[in-house]
Formats: sequence, structure tokens, C-alpha cells
Amino acid sequence: IYQSGDQWLIGSLINQIADRNFGIGCNGLGTLLEFGSNDGIVDFKYGINSSGAATLNRTLTVRKNGGGANIFMYPEGDGAECSIVFNRNVNGDTSGLSDQWFIGSNLWGLSTRNFSIGCNAKGNMMEFKGDTGVLDLEYNLSINGQPLTDFQII
Repeated sequence: IYQSGDQWLIGSLINQIADRNFGIGCNGLGTLLEFGSNDGIVDFKYGINSSGAATLNRTLTVRKNGGGANIFMYPEGDGAECSIVFNRNVNGDTSGLSDQWFIGSNLWGLSTRNFSIGCNAKGNMMEFKGDTGVLDLEYNLSINGQPLTDFQII
């Protein structure tokens, strides 16, 4: 399919896509999206940007050439929470203890420039304070099941 007015291209003969693949593209940018018939991979040539929720029912694999981070996450506004949530239950139920774990920056409104780990039952459990370099543990620290109550760092 080729629509000349908007210059969108859809099909298997788009320039620069592999044999037997299917793509969507436009003049000026070329191929934007390519579906792989041999490997089942969907290749987003310019990335994905969603202002709403996105659901993925498979494994997400992110690869990048070169150094630096592979995944970037941004908060809604400067200094706001930015986190990943791990749910225990497929339906998102959080009625049990530790059914939901959080990891991210500025969680629970504790402070800015922090990175925390915690769960729905206890809230913040471990906080790394970026402005001071302090690691703050909200609960006991144990090694091999033995709680450390009195210790001195040498």
C-alpha cells in the first residue's frame, strides 16, 4: 500500500527491510517499524514513545550498541517518583504482605536524590541517599540469619 499524499509506505517491498519481512515507513525517515517473519522480532527503528499504559505479555529484551544505559526512565516532573514495581500476583492483588516490591528514585516522598527498595507491607526498607552517600536501612541487618545489633565499621 502506498499513499502518495501523506507519503506513507506499508508492505513487504519497503526500501531497506529484510527479505520476507513486513514494514511501515514514510518518505524522509524510511522504515519506522519492521516485523520479522523468520524470528518474530518487531523492530522499532526510532524507539517507542507512549503517553499511556503499554502492556507486554512476553519478555522484553533491550539491546544497545555502545556504552551507557539501555533503559531510561523519566518521572512526570522534576524530583517526582520514578520507579519499577514487581507484582507477586498476575491480577495485581496486593492484599498480602510483600505482594508488591518497588525499586526507584524518590519513592514514598522520603527525600530527593535518593534510590530506595521497599514493599507494599513495609514501605521503604533500604534507601541510598545520593546527596550524602548514606545507606539507610529501616529494619535490622542480618548475616546468615544472625541479626547485627551492635557493630562498628572499622
